[in-house]
Amino acid sequence: MGQRGNSVLPIRRLSTQLPLSLIRSFIVGGWLLLTALNPITDLLAQEAEDPFTDPFAEESSPTPTLDDPFGDPFENSENDSAAFLTDERPGSNPRGSIEFSPNGRLQIRGPGGVPELSIIPTLRLELLHTPEDLDNPIFTTRDSEIRLEGNILERDSFLARLNLAGDHAHGVISELWFDTPLKYGFHLTTGRIPGTLGLESFPGQERRISISPGLVDWAGGGTAWGIRTGGRWIKGALTGDLQLMLDEPVDVDGEKFGGYGLLTRISIRPLSRFLFGGPDGVQESWKDTSLFLTSRWDWEADGIFRIRSAGEQDLLTTIPLHHDNIRWVRTGWRLPLTSSLQFENEWLRCGFFGVGPTDIDMPGEITAFQLGLRAKLGSSNPLPIALPHDLPGKIFKEEIPPYSSGELTETRNGYDLLLRYEQLTVQSGLSDLGWLSTGTGSNDLEALRLAVTRKMRPGLRWTLESAWTRSDVPILLSPGGSSAQNLFTFCCLVEIGL
Repeated sequence: MGQRGNSVLPIRRLSTQLPLSLIRSFIVGGWLLLTALNPITDLLAQEAEDPFTDPFAEESSPTPTLDDPFGDPFENSENDSAAFLTDERPGSNPRGSIEFSPNGRLQIRGPGGVPELSIIPTLRLELLHTPEDLDNPIFTTRDSEIRLEGNILERDSFLARLNLAGDHAHGVISELWFDTPLKYGFHLTTGRIPGTLGLESFPGQERRISISPGLVDWAGGGTAWGIRTGGRWIKGALTGDLQLMLDEPVDVDGEKFGGYGLLTRISIRPLSRFLFGGPDGVQESWKDTSLFLTSRWDWEADGIFRIRSAGEQDLLTTIPLHHDNIRWVRTGWRLPLTSSLQFENEWLRCGFFGVGPTDIDMPGEITAFQLGLRAKLGSSNPLPIALPHDLPGKIFKEEIPPYSSGELTETRNGYDLLLRYEQLTVQSGLSDLGWLSTGTGSNDLEALRLAVTRKMRPGLRWTLESAWTRSDVPILLSPGGSSAQNLFTFCCLVEIGL
């Protein structure tokens, strides 16, 4: 792994001559021009509409009615998923329209509102500073991207995420899927789909509070070409899906790792009034407590397994290995204490089987857990209660929790805060066999992460993240050079476009 900047820290090099530089310059320049002009241009005199609202969603009532908890869980469920994830959709213009929003989003609608396309360029300016042996902070735009999202035939949706750097194993296309709703609340999704095991979703920086993956997120995350089916039922109290991974799996950093396999998810809100009626003595917000269980099986897996710190320092890296299969299990829960405060916890266990030319089995080689606290400060807008991996293929929309008034009383977005402790334990199997190029076996890795983000206005958000990482053994900072047992990193991210 090369160095970035003039640092001796072995982190990924950011080339000043990024691939697709001409395309990126054109996109960014066009965005800046549109932002400077700052109009909302309606080329066909259509009123502004949300392209992702559901034409079949029922009108909300100021006073929500309590559904029969013993009724048919699949009743009207073919509409429940889309209604839960999308806003109301106003009437469409029979002539179609093209609109520019202040954040640089280009929205194109066909006659009658179908098809719909939003082109969303996002410029990400990241400043990374690690005091250990770094003379100068590192500046990068490598995570800048263009998203294409919308609807094809009314309720059929799609999303494409194009990384402008194009320096990952998957190339420019980091995410690409098409989704269609089926009967009884099910969805069918095909394409390059994120494989999310835990509470965070990668890719998709616009959904996250933190900037870098946590220690636990390196195990089992990433994307792969495949097929997924699943959905949510009983007003979101029960969700699940099954994903078949077929080709070109990559980890959360876009580097090749994994094989073909299966990924399953299931989550439940056991205190939901829609599931069992909910106990009367439970605080209203607590009724949205979520429990989840995910698992992943990879067969004929190849590549380099790695875990990095928040400053992109390699903490554990294997040599290129072949695995007959890899098994991941992850479980946890999220507890809404109030509409603006949530507590979360999750655990991970990972085993490698049939590794190398001698087919060595290493069950439970990696175990990990993390504790986190999420908060919304300075705003009455509630935190979303849905887990990212719960959502079927529809475009993500932050829903208003059922315990809120249904209307946002403030226009200020406030601050989103994440405080999380992470711990990962590595057994000695990989180290004893000489299959580690970085790190050592029988080692505990710890991290304390604090992140705060604020959306200043549509199309502009900043995020600050600081992380402290500790290892039981010294962390090698450069080949044959210095080492340290503690790393402290600070990162600032500005997103324009979102």
